[in-house]
Amino acid sequence: EVRVPVTADLDADDLVIKGEYADFLERTRLDELLPGRKIEFTSAGGYRRLLEQIAVHRYFMGLERKRPIAEDEAVLGWYYDLYRPLVTIIREQHILSDFPGRTETDLYLWIMDHQHFLRERLGPGVSLEQAAAHFARHYSARRSRRLLHTVQEIVGGDDAIG
Repeated sequence: EVRVPVTADLDADDLVIKGEYADFLERTRLDELLPGRKIEFTSAGGYRRLLEQIAVHRYFMGLERKRPIAEDEAVLGWYYDLYRPLVTIIREQHILSDFPGRTETDLYLWIMDHQHFLRERLGPGVSLEQAAAHFARHYSARRSRRLLHTVQEIVGGDDAIG
Protein backbone atom coordinates (compact mmCIF):
# COMPACT_ATOMS: atom_id res chain seq x y z
CA GLU A 1 0.00 0.00 0.00
CA VAL A 2 1.39 3.38 -1.03
CA ARG A 3 0.47 6.82 0.23
CA VAL A 4 0.87 8.43 -3.18
CA PRO A 5 -0.87 6.82 -6.16
CA VAL A 6 1.28 6.15 -9.20
CA THR A 7 -0.25 5.86 -12.67
CA ALA A 8 1.15 4.59 -15.95
CA ASP A 9 1.07 8.04 -17.58
CA LEU A 10 3.70 9.56 -15.26
CA ASP A 11 7.02 10.67 -16.71
CA ALA A 12 10.39 10.55 -14.93
CA ASP A 13 10.02 14.04 -13.42
CA ASP A 14 6.56 13.18 -12.09
CA LEU A 15 7.95 10.02 -10.50
CA VAL A 16 10.63 12.02 -8.71
CA ILE A 17 8.01 14.43 -7.36
CA LYS A 18 5.74 11.54 -6.30
CA GLY A 19 8.69 9.90 -4.53
CA GLU A 20 9.44 13.13 -2.67
CA TYR A 21 5.76 13.43 -1.74
CA ALA A 22 5.71 9.87 -0.42
CA ASP A 23 8.79 10.63 1.71
CA PHE A 24 7.16 13.86 2.94
CA LEU A 25 4.00 12.02 3.96
CA GLU A 26 6.01 9.26 5.61
CA ARG A 27 7.92 11.83 7.64
CA THR A 28 5.05 14.20 8.50
CA ARG A 29 2.06 11.82 8.51
CA LEU A 30 0.08 14.77 7.16
CA ASP A 31 -2.23 12.42 5.28
CA GLU A 32 -3.13 10.75 8.59
CA LEU A 33 -3.25 13.93 10.67
CA LEU A 34 -5.33 15.85 8.12
CA PRO A 35 -6.99 13.35 5.77
CA GLY A 36 -7.93 14.73 2.38
CA ARG A 37 -5.45 17.61 2.41
CA LYS A 38 -3.13 17.63 -0.59
CA ILE A 39 0.23 19.33 -0.65
CA GLU A 40 1.35 19.00 -4.27
CA PHE A 41 4.23 20.51 -6.20
CA THR A 42 4.82 20.66 -9.95
CA SER A 43 8.60 20.50 -9.65
CA ALA A 44 11.08 18.59 -7.53
CA GLY A 45 12.71 19.91 -4.36
CA GLY A 46 9.74 21.55 -2.68
CA TYR A 47 9.00 18.86 -0.12
CA ARG A 48 12.50 19.06 1.33
CA ARG A 49 11.99 22.79 1.80
CA LEU A 50 8.65 22.19 3.52
CA LEU A 51 10.35 19.78 5.92
CA GLU A 52 12.88 22.50 6.71
CA GLN A 53 10.06 24.98 7.35
CA ILE A 54 8.33 22.52 9.67
CA ALA A 55 11.59 22.01 11.60
CA VAL A 56 12.09 25.76 12.00
CA HIS A 57 8.45 26.20 12.99
CA ARG A 58 8.87 23.43 15.56
CA TYR A 59 11.90 25.19 17.03
CA PHE A 60 10.05 28.51 17.40
CA MET A 61 6.95 26.77 18.79
CA GLY A 62 9.18 25.24 21.46
CA LEU A 63 10.67 28.62 22.35
CA GLU A 64 7.24 30.23 22.51
CA ARG A 65 5.66 27.44 24.56
CA LYS A 66 8.77 26.74 26.64
CA ARG A 67 8.58 22.99 26.10
CA PRO A 68 9.56 20.35 23.57
CA ILE A 69 7.21 20.11 20.60
CA ALA A 70 6.24 16.71 19.21
CA GLU A 71 6.62 16.13 15.48
CA ASP A 72 2.87 15.80 14.91
CA GLU A 73 2.22 19.02 16.82
CA ALA A 74 4.84 20.81 14.71
CA VAL A 75 3.31 19.53 11.47
CA LEU A 76 -0.16 20.68 12.51
CA GLY A 77 1.22 24.00 13.73
CA TRP A 78 2.98 24.59 10.42
CA TYR A 79 -0.14 23.68 8.48
CA TYR A 80 -2.52 25.88 10.48
CA ASP A 81 -0.15 28.77 11.28
CA LEU A 82 1.71 29.10 7.97
CA TYR A 83 0.43 26.98 5.10
CA ARG A 84 -3.34 27.34 5.37
CA PRO A 85 -3.36 31.13 5.96
CA LEU A 86 -1.26 31.74 2.85
CA VAL A 87 -3.31 29.33 0.74
CA THR A 88 -6.40 31.24 1.87
CA ILE A 89 -4.80 34.48 0.65
CA ILE A 90 -3.86 32.83 -2.66
CA ARG A 91 -7.51 31.82 -3.09
CA GLU A 92 -8.96 35.16 -2.01
CA GLN A 93 -6.67 37.10 -4.35
CA HIS A 94 -7.23 34.56 -7.20
CA ILE A 95 -3.48 34.32 -7.67
CA LEU A 96 -3.45 30.72 -8.92
CA SER A 97 -5.19 31.84 -12.12
CA ASP A 98 -2.09 33.96 -12.88
CA PHE A 99 0.12 30.86 -12.86
CA PRO A 100 -1.38 28.20 -15.16
CA GLY A 101 -0.18 24.67 -14.53
CA ARG A 102 1.02 25.46 -11.02
CA THR A 103 -0.41 24.49 -7.64
CA GLU A 104 -1.27 26.37 -4.47
CA THR A 105 1.71 24.67 -2.86
CA ASP A 106 4.06 25.97 -5.59
CA LEU A 107 2.75 29.46 -4.92
CA TYR A 108 2.93 28.99 -1.15
CA LEU A 109 6.66 28.32 -1.31
CA TRP A 110 7.36 31.07 -3.84
CA ILE A 111 5.39 33.68 -1.89
CA MET A 112 7.05 32.69 1.39
CA ASP A 113 10.43 33.19 -0.30
CA HIS A 114 9.21 36.47 -1.77
CA GLN A 115 8.04 37.72 1.63
CA HIS A 116 11.49 36.90 3.06
CA PHE A 117 13.11 38.85 0.20
CA LEU A 118 10.79 41.84 0.71
CA ARG A 119 11.34 41.85 4.47
CA GLU A 120 15.11 41.93 3.98
CA ARG A 121 14.72 44.78 1.54
CA LEU A 122 11.91 46.78 3.17
CA GLY A 123 11.76 45.68 6.80
CA PRO A 124 9.79 43.21 8.89
CA GLY A 125 6.39 44.84 8.34
CA VAL A 126 5.66 43.12 5.00
CA SER A 127 2.54 41.00 5.51
CA LEU A 128 1.65 37.79 3.69
CA GLU A 129 -1.14 39.64 1.86
CA GLN A 130 1.29 42.28 0.64
CA ALA A 131 3.89 39.72 -0.38
CA ALA A 132 1.28 37.67 -2.26
CA ALA A 133 -0.08 40.68 -4.15
CA HIS A 134 3.41 41.94 -4.95
CA PHE A 135 4.48 38.50 -6.15
CA ALA A 136 1.44 38.19 -8.41
CA ARG A 137 1.99 41.64 -9.91
CA HIS A 138 5.63 40.95 -10.67
CA TYR A 139 5.62 37.32 -11.78
CA SER A 140 2.19 36.63 -13.22
CA ALA A 141 2.11 34.52 -16.36
CA ARG A 142 -0.80 36.68 -17.59
CA ARG A 143 0.38 39.42 -19.91
CA SER A 144 -2.42 41.75 -18.86
CA ARG A 145 -1.30 41.60 -15.20
CA ARG A 146 2.34 42.28 -16.11
CA LEU A 147 1.36 45.11 -18.50
CA LEU A 148 -0.80 46.73 -15.82
CA HIS A 149 2.08 46.48 -13.34
CA THR A 150 4.51 48.06 -15.82
CA VAL A 151 2.13 50.96 -16.46
CA GLN A 152 1.63 51.44 -12.72
CA GLU A 153 5.40 51.54 -12.19
CA ILE A 154 5.87 54.11 -14.96
CA VAL A 155 3.04 56.31 -13.74
CA GLY A 156 3.77 55.84 -10.03
CA GLY A 157 7.51 55.81 -10.36
CA ASP A 158 8.05 53.38 -7.52
CA ASP A 159 7.88 49.74 -6.61
CA ALA A 160 5.59 49.94 -3.60
CA ILE A 161 4.35 46.68 -2.17
CA GLY A 162 0.94 47.92 -1.01
